[in-house]
Amino acid sequence: MTVKIIESNKTCTGCFACYNTCPKSAIKMELIDGFYKPVISQTACVSCGMCVSVCPQNSDVRITNYQTKAYACKNNDNAVRVKSSSGGVFTVLSESVLSEGGVVYGVAFDKQFLTHHIRVDSMIDMVKLRRSKYLQSYVGDVFKNIKRDMTEGRKVLFSGTPCQCAGLNAYLEGNRENLIIVEVLCHGVPSPVIWKNYLDYRVKKSKNSSRVENCMFRTKDACRSASWNNSYMYIKLDSEDYIVNSDSDPFMMLFARSDIILNDSCYECRYRELVNRGFADISLCDFWNIDRIAPSFNDGGGISLMMIHSQSGENLAEECIKTMAVAEVEPQRALLLNSSSHQPKQINQNSKVRSSLIRFPAKFGRIYFTYLPVIYGRKVIDKIKKILKRQ
Repeated sequence: MTVKIIESNKTCTGCFACYNTCPKSAIKMELIDGFYKPVISQTACVSCGMCVSVCPQNSDVRITNYQTKAYACKNNDNAVRVKSSSGGVFTVLSESVLSEGGVVYGVAFDKQFLTHHIRVDSMIDMVKLRRSKYLQSYVGDVFKNIKRDMTEGRKVLFSGTPCQCAGLNAYLEGNRENLIIVEVLCHGVPSPVIWKNYLDYRVKKSKNSSRVENCMFRTKDACRSASWNNSYMYIKLDSEDYIVNSDSDPFMMLFARSDIILNDSCYECRYRELVNRGFADISLCDFWNIDRIAPSFNDGGGISLMMIHSQSGENLAEECIKTMAVAEVEPQRALLLNSSSHQPKQINQNSKVRSSLIRFPAKFGRIYFTYLPVIYGRKVIDKIKKILKRQ
């Protein structure tokens, strides 16, 4: 009989812990309703239960007694900070690990501009991991590869969403020697299927374009008016550039303003509420509202909030602080000013609208992408509902 990993696919985060753990390779991660979920082969499964045991959603959230420390940070190299989404701290952490002969695992675009976790061992390749990428990433065999690197004595830095970090910690059974886990506090993960449909929409909307050549969700240098607090969505097509304020871009509206294209598990996230996060050594996020704590520190170029949760994290941070401007802040107050770190997203009340887009993105995506920029709010939702009724 095939094992049931989790009670409902709606609570699955798609962390890939079960996929990496299965001794029979009986689990494949497939896109179901727009997100990566495990599918178990009935013929290959031997009902060992390892996938059930490793799933972080089936366990208590691990916490630590380490006294969390928090810092406002910005990279001293402004050229790096411009090419980063916030303060350029991830680059500094990665440089330190790579300089010791270590490896870094993080998220990069593939040729289709979908996101995958990849392994890099040089600064030349590390630049692929810069900038926020607001999609659920395909982790693949990364947990296995991290374990191999750790066994060989190499220092490893892994970055991912809190649920991915929890998955890695569960897979390693808490063995963190030679490993630094850096969680990127998130707003939730949007569907890669909807993103792919959006890119197709942008190409079709451009009369002379046939493909996407580059894209950035939040760029500070796409135009003169762009900045950390006023970032732009940038999609480079083969014949023209699409540059729109992130607040006005249809995909970013669906993601950050309406919250209707997130994974089901994001609406009841178990990993937002803790300061002492036992599955990460360091947490990173934009330091929004820093003016309410340290206004003189904000120069407008991008500030990161870095929180330290372990001695290993502190050791790395102490080395990296030498190449950054930093200001220590009170952790709880900093968290309260950054809602993504402690407030699970509320399921959007327009659940039928969300369901139509998540389940049938090719059919209904164009409607959303077209009408959302026109007007945002109750009127546009009503208009979309009327259109859906005619389908």
